[in-house]
Amino acid sequence: MGREMLWQRSEHAHHLGTSLHTLVQMVANGLGITLLPDLAVKANILGSANLKTKRFQSEKVSRMVGLAWRQSDPREQDYKALAAFIREWVTDNFNLKVIY
Repeated sequence: MGREMLWQRSEHAHHLGTSLHTLVQMVANGLGITLLPDLAVKANILGSANLKTKRFQSEKVSRMVGLAWRQSDPREQDYKALAAFIREWVTDNFNLKVIY
């Protein structure tokens, strides 16, 4: 089960993190919110960060993932092929509803 971190809005929404530790530190520094796996929270991923977690009220949690590119990008067909691959792979490997 994932967890939702509490947050404060920040003008630094363009920052990206690629590891759970990085995400925790970014949230601790006011750069947004993140979702964490329960397993990571139980393993003390928060460390000494002064953050609180909040569980989802429902077991039925979803998220929407999108793929976007610049209109001027010449690789539009490549992105569409990637999107089709992701849809097919997710549909074949998970019990998920894919909307497009």
